[in-house]
Amino acid sequence: DDGTKSEHVLRNVKINMTDVQKANVYHNTSETAGELFFCVRADMSVGDIDKALFAETMVTIVFDLTADFALLPVEIIRTSPTTQDAEATFQIGACICENSANTSCIDSVLTQNAAYNICLTAPTGMRIANVSQIDIMQDDETKHSPIADSQNDILTSVSNINDGNGKIVSTRVLSSFFESTEPSDLDIVGSVLLDFISSSRHLEENIFETKREEDDTPL
Repeated sequence: DDGTKSEHVLRNVKINMTDVQKANVYHNTSETAGELFFCVRADMSVGDIDKALFAETMVTIVFDLTADFALLPVEIIRTSPTTQDAEATFQIGACICENSANTSCIDSVLTQNAAYNICLTAPTGMRIANVSQIDIMQDDETKHSPIADSQNDILTSVSNINDGNGKIVSTRVLSSFFESTEPSDLDIVGSVLLDFISSSRHLEENIFETKREEDDTPL
């Protein structure tokens, strides 16, 4: 024909995220972004002539390596003041966990002044390089930011888990969450900075969700 006709052909491309940073077609455009570029060629036969026509297309895949996480909701229960009125988000895995030795998720119930741990796990082939922000919200208001601008407060510590690929954030429930006799549940949201395991500068942020409740047994 006159070459004016076209045909759409669908092809799937699978990207190995574990080794993507090793490819010479990948490069960082900034600390939180990267690009993967490659050429796709389509050959067409005409009659008995094999590969009579061809077309080439340059494909560029842009990686936005930033994201958020959310841990929803965290129920809290105020205990009776019998002796002392002490009151106390690539996909990221997150939950309230036991400790660094046992990172399994536990029932999400907290009491006043309770110490608790948030376990954060990275996607396959990546690690959590830094916890950038964690905000504890109640009734759509931020009541406590145990980590802000990558800096933890005096009640909060951050340690490595899962061979350094994940993080465990240890902090406490503040008394400001118990201003009501029937306090509302807590929402925990935040962001992390990810890194490819075998690289030093490919960074990303991401999202997780989980649920935690409060136990009415005093610590």
